[in-house]
Amino acid sequence: MTGPGVAVTNQQSLLEVPTARIVALVRSVLAAEGVDHAMSIALVDDAEITRLHGEFLGDPTPTDVIAFPLRDADDPPAPDGEDDPLGEVVASAETAIREAAERGLPAERELLLYLVHGTLHLLGYDDHDPDERAVMHARQEELLAAFVDGTDAEARTPARESPPSPRRAGPSSKRRRRR
Repeated sequence: MTGPGVAVTNQQSLLEVPTARIVALVRSVLAAEGVDHAMSIALVDDAEITRLHGEFLGDPTPTDVIAFPLRDADDPPAPDGEDDPLGEVVASAETAIREAAERGLPAERELLLYLVHGTLHLLGYDDHDPDERAVMHARQEELLAAFVDGTDAEARTPARESPPSPRRAGPSSKRRRRR
């Protein structure tokens, strides 16, 4: 699958996930949402995500994923030939391992869920309001299931007529989900 550039930086050694799998996942989410922008992914441990969470969101506790948007909704498109990155998603592999163990799920799947969630935040989805949270969580589960089950083509139909506009409202953090 070709698509937008997805740079992956792995700053942890606790969970091995092939870079090509991460790139394919993110590209499938972007394609399903009708978006063709580059972005970056950073896999970190709890110490690093705690530092970032404290520095950028004022909460020095571990979290699972933080999205750092680089575009405002009203930003004009980049000139032809220039990158127009959405932003960066930083996910804690250490949190994924811990959360997956608590729920009896594969750690890789949990980490991939964080990456889908963070990517959707960059695309303008929000989970602070209960109604918006329901829409976002349904879409992330649909996209992840389609990717993991190998039915990626089914996820290519956008959940809504057009994705929300990317915004630079500041980084977004997702606390541990309660199921």
